[in-house]
Amino acid sequence: MNQRHLPVLVVVAVLTLLLIGGALHHGGRLIQAAQAAPTSVEAICHTCHNEVRPIVSAQEEGDGDGEGAAQDDDEAGAAQDGEAEAQVPSSTADHSQYEILQQDFATAPEVTEACLSCHNQADMQLHATTHWNWEFEHPVTGELLGKQHVINNSTLSIAGNKEYCATCHNGYGFSGEDFDFTSARNIDCLSCHDTTGDYAKLPGAAGNPAYTPTEYPPGSGNIRQPPDLTRIAQQVGSTSRQTCGSCHFNEQNVEPVIHGHLPHQLSDPPPELDVHMGTEHLDFSCATCHEPQNHDFWASQYYPVSLRDDVPEHLVHTTCVSCHTGQNVHRNDALNQHMDRVACQSCHIPEYGRAGPTMTSWDWSTAGRTDDQGNPIVERNAEGLLIYDSRYGSFAWDTNIVPEYVWTTGIISYTQVGDTFDPTAGVTINQIQGSYDDPNAQLWPVSRFRGIQPYDSENNYLVAVDLYAGEQADDPATAFWETFDWNAAIQAGMALEGVPYSGQYDFIETQRYWMLNHSVAPADQAVSCGACHSRDGRLAGLSGSYVPGRDYNRLLDSIGWMLLAGVFLAVLFHAFLRFLPGRMF
Repeated sequence: MNQRHLPVLVVVAVLTLLLIGGALHHGGRLIQAAQAAPTSVEAICHTCHNEVRPIVSAQEEGDGDGEGAAQDDDEAGAAQDGEAEAQVPSSTADHSQYEILQQDFATAPEVTEACLSCHNQADMQLHATTHWNWEFEHPVTGELLGKQHVINNSTLSIAGNKEYCATCHNGYGFSGEDFDFTSARNIDCLSCHDTTGDYAKLPGAAGNPAYTPTEYPPGSGNIRQPPDLTRIAQQVGSTSRQTCGSCHFNEQNVEPVIHGHLPHQLSDPPPELDVHMGTEHLDFSCATCHEPQNHDFWASQYYPVSLRDDVPEHLVHTTCVSCHTGQNVHRNDALNQHMDRVACQSCHIPEYGRAGPTMTSWDWSTAGRTDDQGNPIVERNAEGLLIYDSRYGSFAWDTNIVPEYVWTTGIISYTQVGDTFDPTAGVTINQIQGSYDDPNAQLWPVSRFRGIQPYDSENNYLVAVDLYAGEQADDPATAFWETFDWNAAIQAGMALEGVPYSGQYDFIETQRYWMLNHSVAPADQAVSCGACHSRDGRLAGLSGSYVPGRDYNRLLDSIGWMLLAGVFLAVLFHAFLRFLPGRMF
């Protein structure tokens, strides 16, 4: 065979495979539709992709005698101009035209069933994700993580509180231990694909929306109306900052912004808050970087994608260098030399809590206080920020906080319920591993969230607490929000965790770190060189590495100053000798 023909044969082979793949992909649908009602191929495709204009013949456009083929050229040109000016649909399907979505939906799971009648592989994809299972096995440490297993120092854990926590689960009916994670009907499509902004789950309803007018919070006079499920289902679309942010910008449903770098303002941010998401600039959605594949979104505090070497090619967009490529990202070569060991975020997230106050600490030990009539207390400061709630305890807030900095390889281990510790040393919920001596470690900015939370004072481990008495609670009398009885609530929570409880509890100071990735500031607001390379700068507390401008040796510094003074005196003496002869002669 002539080698000059080889490229041509390769191209032909690739095109043949693409054609075969496309035929296999659509073939079943085409055969099924053709058997039901003989029609054109274009019309069959158009049954789903109904925002794509169907191809019609000239005779169909005319009066049946081919007059459409003889349209005036000017009229055709005008029509094309009009089409060009028309708004191009963002989707290939107008869901309002689907007959199955034009029914009156009594419950949200009925909407899911309608969605899956077309998207018949979506449930299997979603069932394999961390978003659905709330479970993640760390590939390096082997720890079983995710909301089903970890404990934190803000909202504690989901044991006994699933009906309330499920407000941010993409499913329905997530309450007790018998929730069916294999059920397709339990999936909540609308929580991620609503485009109206009118869909919301009812806190405490096990992930369901309100089906009748419901007062929430109880006693507030605020009535949550049932969402119009039919209208919302007909307007579904891609995920957005608003749908992602309904959970990720608001960790708890009482007050937002526990994560200072994920404030609710990111739903519609100015570029000064986030240069990528800024609606007047790049206007990125969350999925622009967290590019989904089979309903799965990589990027997690459990194992940061930026520091992994097993990231599939389609997920590299979650890293800065996927767009900011090359060895000369900065005009200043000295900055480019930092990139191997200093994370981009260290310079480009100068502070967190820039959009407004962010919660910095949560003290559960003060919870349970009531007024003289035995009623719960809610207190706010002059700015309207929650500083005390009988159900939760006390809070502290701050703004424009300078991050702390750590060396990390991306490996993070967690203190979980049942893990013992020395109570005199305090507790770090998540230990970020890495050091300067590890060539794979990078310098990364982190926020530190401080807490005071209950622990088993005899067994020396953190405890789960039954907070919420939902409709499906085994014993509502054990829920802390009902009785303010710590001992009973801990006993119930630990029983659900399957971990022994001694019956003795106390409170302990804890801390939890968050690696900062969002709220990237514009380049002209990046951290200056002197902010780190100085003795009292941002890296003053970072040990294990030499930082020019920060670190020094007194003896060497003294010798250096002496040499500099000697050079200066020698220059003066030299000048004097050159000047003196002119004055003498």
